[in-house]
Amino acid sequence: MSWLRFLHRKRSDAELQEEIEAFLAEEAADNEARGISPEEARRQARIRFGNVQKVRESLWTQNSPQALAAAGRDLKYAFRTLSRTLGFSIISIGVMALCLGAATSLFTIVRSVLLRPLPFREPDKLVIVHEYRRGIAPSVADSNYTPIAAADFYDWRSKTHGFEDMAILRYAGYNLTGERSELPELIRAAAVSWNIYQLLGVRPAFGRAFTESEDQPGSTVVMLTWSLFQRRFAGDAAIVGRQIHLDGQPFTVVGVLPSWFTYPDAGIQLWLPYRTHSSPEFLQRHDIHGSQVIARLRPDVSLANAVAQVAAVQYQTHLQYPHDPVAEDVAPWSLNDDLAGKVKKPSEPDDERHRLHVADRLSQCLESAGCAGCGTAEGSGHAQRSRSKAHHLDPPAVDGDCADLPGGRHGRHSTVGVCDSVACACMERTSQCAGHLH
Repeated sequence: MSWLRFLHRKRSDAELQEEIEAFLAEEAADNEARGISPEEARRQARIRFGNVQKVRESLWTQNSPQALAAAGRDLKYAFRTLSRTLGFSIISIGVMALCLGAATSLFTIVRSVLLRPLPFREPDKLVIVHEYRRGIAPSVADSNYTPIAAADFYDWRSKTHGFEDMAILRYAGYNLTGERSELPELIRAAAVSWNIYQLLGVRPAFGRAFTESEDQPGSTVVMLTWSLFQRRFAGDAAIVGRQIHLDGQPFTVVGVLPSWFTYPDAGIQLWLPYRTHSSPEFLQRHDIHGSQVIARLRPDVSLANAVAQVAAVQYQTHLQYPHDPVAEDVAPWSLNDDLAGKVKKPSEPDDERHRLHVADRLSQCLESAGCAGCGTAEGSGHAQRSRSKAHHLDPPAVDGDCADLPGGRHGRHSTVGVCDSVACACMERTSQCAGHLH
């Protein structure tokens, strides 16, 4: 069967009907010529031809895909069945739609946070490096991981070779005004080393990135995020090269970051060189923490090897300052885990990510709860229909006489038992999923 015949099956049916009518007219005319009355001539012509509707249905079936026709019949049957118990159908469809919608929403969140590849160059080679304290009790294990001191970062970058490059970042806040002394606005900013954009593989949408000579104390250059560029400066590219004021001091805008760049979070509106407002003492102290280090792994070096080099340098620093809060070890944190908020040492087992685990279990609970609810309602419906059937079909009998009848207690109990078993299994699965969440 060709799709062309399927698309033109109405025209083929009309042509067949015309041919049948022409045949019947000619046959009736021949019968009338033999002296038969017009009504009898027409009747005998139809008898000779046969069942007209059957011929038309045969051609219609030949021009129709069997699978499509079967699906259409199944849909009609399903709608008829659902319409008989309209209330149950509406509740079941609503429960399943709610559970599927919630599960889809959870998966969308998990995918956007944990599963979708980051928009950076080779994101699988990007890691966050944290200082790690070994002597903290497991009950407060979150305290093991501390931010980085600037002096530690510069030691790591100059004395190790396992990472292709390292960059440092810390948060800041400023009062922003424009060239014409507009009303000030308190914004969040990030102070970063000049090489962070090359390390991530990010190119500015307008202007340029920072240079090494600009990452110095007293620097007066800034870069805008796309959201601030659109909201505060109306998307005017002429802002590049002009001045804005941060805490009353003039800064020159050298570039605008692309719209998709929202790292480390969308709340950052402005970027400055790391050393702009850093004192020499701050850059040389190993006990002033508050920064974050991001590194790119070399193609020919394993993560464990690169981290071991950094850990060796950090341990030497710890021995030099035994009475200061200087950690003795380091721990890597992939950029994906940075967004999810999960830290682990390379030697620790690769456990399932906690947030992904919770979201997955929660979506299973929602789906199982929907199945349990629909299964219970379906079991109740089967019991009701079985009682109704037994009322109409079973003859009056003493106890035990109807046990073997098709509509008797045995058949009813079997149907209800199966439905109850399905519902109980769904409820048990829901309880198991809820237990995993704890």
